[in-house]
Amino acid sequence: MLTGQGTIPADQSPVTPGNESTTAPVEVLGASLTAHGSVSQSAALESEGASIFVYSSDPSFQSAIEDAARDDYALTPVEEWSELVAAVESGSAKILLLDADTLGGRVEWRLARLKAAAKWCVVVIAANRDRAPYLMELLWQHQIHRLVIKPLGFGVSRILMESAVARYRQLRDDPAERDRRPDEEAPAAADWRERLRALNPALLITYACLAVTLAIMVRVVFVPMFSAPPASAPAADINVQPDAAAIAETPETVEIARQLRLAGDATAQGWITSPAGESALDHYAAVLAIDPDHAVATVEFRALLEQLFARAEAELLAGSVDTAGMTLEQIRRVQPENQRLVFLDRQLELALAQSLDDPGLGELDLSSPIPVVAAIPALSELDSLLTVADVRLQDGQLLTPAGDSALDYLRRAEALSSDDAIVVDIRQELADELATEAIALFDQGDFASAEVRISAALELGADAELLAPVEEGIANSRATAAADAQATRLAGLLANADERLQQGQLVEPVDDSAVFYLTTLRDESPEYPGLDAAWQQLSDAVAAAAAAAIGAGDWTESEALLVSLETIPAEPEVVAGLRTEFDSSRLREQFLTEPAAPSELVLLESTPLVYPLSAVQAAIEGWVDLEFVVGLDGLVIESTVVGAEPAGVFEQAALDAVSSYRYEPFVYEGVGFERLLSMRIRFAIQ
Repeated sequence: MLTGQGTIPADQSPVTPGNESTTAPVEVLGASLTAHGSVSQSAALESEGASIFVYSSDPSFQSAIEDAARDDYALTPVEEWSELVAAVESGSAKILLLDADTLGGRVEWRLARLKAAAKWCVVVIAANRDRAPYLMELLWQHQIHRLVIKPLGFGVSRILMESAVARYRQLRDDPAERDRRPDEEAPAAADWRERLRALNPALLITYACLAVTLAIMVRVVFVPMFSAPPASAPAADINVQPDAAAIAETPETVEIARQLRLAGDATAQGWITSPAGESALDHYAAVLAIDPDHAVATVEFRALLEQLFARAEAELLAGSVDTAGMTLEQIRRVQPENQRLVFLDRQLELALAQSLDDPGLGELDLSSPIPVVAAIPALSELDSLLTVADVRLQDGQLLTPAGDSALDYLRRAEALSSDDAIVVDIRQELADELATEAIALFDQGDFASAEVRISAALELGADAELLAPVEEGIANSRATAAADAQATRLAGLLANADERLQQGQLVEPVDDSAVFYLTTLRDESPEYPGLDAAWQQLSDAVAAAAAAAIGAGDWTESEALLVSLETIPAEPEVVAGLRTEFDSSRLREQFLTEPAAPSELVLLESTPLVYPLSAVQAAIEGWVDLEFVVGLDGLVIESTVVGAEPAGVFEQAALDAVSSYRYEPFVYEGVGFERLLSMRIRFAIQ
């Protein structure tokens, strides 16, 4: 966890899995770093000697560092070992980021060379995951500041740079810190290393890789267990708006929240200690890797470890050697250096030897003294849940985050002992806090959130009479809001109808026309003021448009307008008159465009056909096809030649004959119409 001006204590967060994605966006990350006061412009850092020398021959590694540094950190890339040593000797290189692949296999020798070249410098080594376990000893012996896993993510790189710069400033400004020698942790690390070497080689790699991310659990055992639990934070005043800068998320707080949420989900699924990497135990360990003093994670982690130790002891006493070994492996996964684990490992060896009837080993003795440093206070599951519930309650996390709230932990505690005195007290306190929040949220106008809290508070036994006015107020406010919204909606429908009327969008488009909006308004509020006048305007406009379409012979448009006119409030006689005109006009057009045979009408008068003299003399015969219109009085008002054989001989004689015809007027369903007829007149010499 970043503290002070960005300094990360040397005994915390030794390994950062760089290939894990950063939860917070880049902008948020940059803001959090600036807030810590450790990020300045590159030139300013370089001027104070805080340039980060990057020793790597891998272009992708260098590019990743450069992308993360941007203009905020001074970088000096170095590809030659001699150049790096010279820079250290001159005193210009005090912060070193070394690529383990470029260092090769002689890492310890090269670090000794750098140490001989300068009294002090801050060294960070980046290594691939498979090589990191073999470099852990350098970290434990305080020969390097950090060991980080490649490839480096953006957020990890930024935090790493901030940590290195902060460590540089600390060493630069504090001679006593520079002169501090490694403590006694190295021998302990060596002892643990010897134990690893004694294990099955196949397991060695697994333990070593796990140790990379979980080694910092030492602090959880050696420091928090002797410290007084942090005092509960005072209850948050929900009426006070916190300063935005004070609650800005950082990569650490985002990751802690994520891990706690995952721990809650794992617990809900029963994944307490397995599967590895996804259990509640692993997620709490991940939280402590970021913040070793985190109250909730410390309590949960201790409780889960105590459960595992108790289970292992019970399995050993019951003679279940195999299951006891599996339980101890779960403990070893998260805290391999625990002295209680060492003790139980010895008892497991004795149990295995006894199963082989080896008389040379001592008796199995689980009552032997365990070093005090390894003793973890025994917390029952109920105590643990209530502790976390109380912390969440004091932090104001009443209902959120889901799975990790005060209510979630209280429910789990109630499942174990619903009538426990502390359970009852926390239930009542949570109900009161939820009721208080509900009232405050109601005053702020956040009715949805207020209702959620009212529901939860009532389920927990809150005073219903106290919350009744709030519930009534929410109901009234929502009713008023709904009425206002409906009034706004109805006014909008009328306004839209008027706008579409002015635009000529009377019936089309179907869902965006004047008819559509007025129909919707009528269905929702038949008595709405101004609706009748709007209907009258619309019916007049539709009637006028229909008449124009009929006159233009646009039958499709006029039919659509007439159908709409028949469905809206309009004068019936107007609609009937337009429908009659529509039908008559269509028939008139039909009777004038589709010719009928002469026999369809009764011929009343005609004159004899005059055979052209020239045709008689030439003995020419032939025919003429005519189309002619019979008017309302039965007389031929228009005639046209549409064909003749031979051409230019008989046409005029045929036209003269037809012009003298008089027919009985054409009537259809009691209405007279002009009618187009088609006739062939033949000319033959008898």
